[in-house]
Amino acid sequence: MTAAPFAGRRARPVGAAALTGVLLAGLVLALVALAAPALAQVPPLTGRVVDAAGVLPADVEARLTGRLEAMERTSGDQLVVATLPSLGERPIEDVAVEAFRTWGLGQKEENNGVLLLVAPTERRVRIEVGYGLEGVLTDATARMIIETDILPRFRDGDLPGGVVAGAEAIAGALSGDAADLAERVAAYEARERQAERVETLMVFGVFGLVAAIMIWRVVADWIWPERRARRLARRRERAMRDPLWPNRGSRTGSRSSDRRSGGFRGGGGSSGGGGASGGW
Repeated sequence: MTAAPFAGRRARPVGAAALTGVLLAGLVLALVALAAPALAQVPPLTGRVVDAAGVLPADVEARLTGRLEAMERTSGDQLVVATLPSLGERPIEDVAVEAFRTWGLGQKEENNGVLLLVAPTERRVRIEVGYGLEGVLTDATARMIIETDILPRFRDGDLPGGVVAGAEAIAGALSGDAADLAERVAAYEARERQAERVETLMVFGVFGLVAAIMIWRVVADWIWPERRARRLARRRERAMRDPLWPNRGSRTGSRSSDRRSGGFRGGGGSSGGGGASGGW
């Protein structure tokens, strides 16, 4: 009888290097899992108001639910208000699209759904509009509602009031006079453009003032050379009294630059439909 090929062979013990590799791989996977941001979970669609963040009192939620139900019965448009405890480090635009599609808001043939999404932790709000209502609830209209009806109340700490005012404004935009709405949006955009022009003029004014001062100093030094000589003499005298003075100036300037460069926040991203976002 022929002996089996592996008969009599002893199993080799797992080497220390192989065992160490397995342990390191497991450690790396664990660290990656811990470092990955927790994605925002879309809660179940339990009603027309989904207050997952728990910011709406029971009576406010009940009145708002009744208002949205009456609007849907009258027009067929479906408006859902939702709050989330966290966005999970994702843009609110992405979360709004996911929730909108997961819940299937609006009628399938009409695409006439609207989602008002609020994330109190990140202080972000989004109006997501279904494709069928983009001609009525335009991006400009959604932005106007956020800036004029919702955010002022949010900044005052009145989250329930801002949510209710936003929902009422959306319902009014969908069922109100189209000409009146267009006039309001046009007036809002005119104010926005005026504010942008004023801001631009202020920026150019500051730069112009700085340039004028620098040009004046150069011209003055050329006309009155003794003026420049006196200024240089004062600098040399101060440097002799305090040798560290120039270095202090450079460090102060560096700190000022750091302060100017900080605080900028950007935001925004793509979405599946129309709408607008804002923060407070």
